[in-house]
Amino acid sequence: MTYAVTRHGGLRGGLPAGVPVARMLGPLVLTTLIVAWEPPGRLVLGALFLGAGAAMGPAVRWAGSSRPTAPARASVRPSGPPSTAR
Repeated sequence: MTYAVTRHGGLRGGLPAGVPVARMLGPLVLTTLIVAWEPPGRLVLGALFLGAGAAMGPAVRWAGSSRPTAPARASVRPSGPPSTAR
């Protein structure tokens, strides 16, 4: 893995590793929580899903408010009823 520093100071090469690592560790974590920890593991997993679901609303509101709005387009509306002639 390369760690070339970009001009913004971020690390290039580390971000694309996230999905493969999640696919590698995800089944291990889920199996450990569900099978090895039994009921407490299921409660931990439920709490993780509950926390992720609760964080979704604030994350969407933040994303919507932090993006610039697009300029309004002129809408074209017909002046009369739609034509039925073919």
